[in-house]
Amino acid sequence: MLRSGFAILAALGLAACATTTDSARPSKQAMAELTPDKPLAELPVQNLTTGQCGMVLWQRMEPARRIIFIVNTPAEARLVHKGKVVRLTRTDMSGGMQFGHAPQQRFDGRDVSLEIDVKIAQREGLVDGAVIPEGSVTYGPHGGASVVLPVIGLIGCE
Repeated sequence: MLRSGFAILAALGLAACATTTDSARPSKQAMAELTPDKPLAELPVQNLTTGQCGMVLWQRMEPARRIIFIVNTPAEARLVHKGKVVRLTRTDMSGGMQFGHAPQQRFDGRDVSLEIDVKIAQREGLVDGAVIPEGSVTYGPHGGASVVLPVIGLIGCE
């Protein structure tokens, strides 16, 4: 049996978000695979520093693709927009906070906005984290058409 929630999250893939830099660019292959049902490129591995709690969201598809990384401090979301990793500032949130994250959050920046609406679930034996068994992401340019994507995810704290 695993001794901590972080070990469980690591086994599920959150550990990949705790190393390397957020300035990495998405691969050319990831960018070439963008389609109407996959409007966001897979997000490169991101940092999670001591004291931060991160929410990782995967687009619910086969295979699942890591598309958004949200940290509680500073309150921002990271995603790939126009071939670059961009940071969007959290402008609103609602619902009960868990590990620095609310189930409904809104982010704005540059020329895009992002809204998440997720279910955050505690699981027995999971320490310093939670699962996101279901949710949705609404993403789009300011003043343009938005797309809604089904997501799953994890929250983990360093």
